[in-house]
Amino acid sequence: MNFENMTPGNLEPSKPGNLDPIKVGMAELAIASTPAKITTIGLGSCVGVVFYDKSKSLGAMAHIMLPSSTLSKKGEPENKAKYADSAVSDLFSQMLSKGSRRTSIVAKIFGGANMFSLIVRSNKLMNMGDRNVAAVREELDKIGIKIVAEEVGGNVGRTITLDTTDGKVYLRTIKGERREY
Repeated sequence: MNFENMTPGNLEPSKPGNLDPIKVGMAELAIASTPAKITTIGLGSCVGVVFYDKSKSLGAMAHIMLPSSTLSKKGEPENKAKYADSAVSDLFSQMLSKGSRRTSIVAKIFGGANMFSLIVRSNKLMNMGDRNVAAVREELDKIGIKIVAEEVGGNVGRTITLDTTDGKVYLRTIKGERREY
């Protein structure tokens, strides 16, 4: 695959009819059907969760910041996309509302880096990346969604783009490395 034409506004290889991606910010989520691309930047300790239903050419993405809505200071979270437990559930509900079946949906997860490795070594509770990944895995397991690809952990930031035409996720690291899943 040719990655030469990737720029911040065009995060995957050039294709005929290349569309501007739908941007998902921190603590946001989006769902779209073909033809569409969904992207999120700046996945450090945050986790990007991607759902894809090949039978519907339907994809969704969430940029999750924290592992549990119990961390919300207001009890019930105002922003469900911020937390792994509520974001995964909401994303799943939205896929079902668009006609997907649970058995047709697969997940891909990215991010969960340890961005403060010198500080975190002495305090595992401070490793929000590991906690976010564990929470996402737990929520996906609860609803029976299989993880078919992942790139998590480490200490590097990531940007991902989902192409709803084929379910591929294009990843770029802050170091300039590029991969597809």
